[in-house]
Amino acid sequence: MRAVVAMCIAILGGAALFPAAGAAGETPLPCLKLEERAAIVDLMARYAQYADAGAGDAFATMFVAEGALHMQGKVVQGRADLAQMINSKVDRTLHLPSAPVLVKVADGRVRARSQLLYMRDARGADATGPVTQSGFAVYEDTIVKTAEGWKFVERRVGDAATISPKFLTSLSEASCANSP
Repeated sequence: MRAVVAMCIAILGGAALFPAAGAAGETPLPCLKLEERAAIVDLMARYAQYADAGAGDAFATMFVAEGALHMQGKVVQGRADLAQMINSKVDRTLHLPSAPVLVKVADGRVRARSQLLYMRDARGADATGPVTQSGFAVYEDTIVKTAEGWKFVERRVGDAATISPKFLTSLSEASCANSP
């Protein structure tokens, strides 16, 4: 248990303080405003809470109408199918997301990357014995601002793949130079 707690503290402590600069040759965009960052981080946290609670309708509203979740070789697309996926889950789950790295790629458009520890309680009705960590994942997201707030366009869930070059660019205060 101590190892899991220590791992969670290490992961949650890894939040980026500055947005990543653009790829080589790109002009960096202004930083996300604190309110934008807070709203996006809240969106990502609610994803885990709604999934674990089996709240499919609330879960689906976090996506644009034709939003897509890519995981385990399949794509779940559209709010109705996203809600159905969550509403039909059988096992209790616990998603423990890390602090995300957020990169503003255009006004009202953000790329995000986060890591996750995942626990599943598949013990059945008697619920005896310990619940253990059952996996980990990396999420790479495209998030847009809509009239209803920030929403996922797509979430790509994979294993601990190497971080893409989009998120390896240097962190620099210069990328925030145009921010108010």
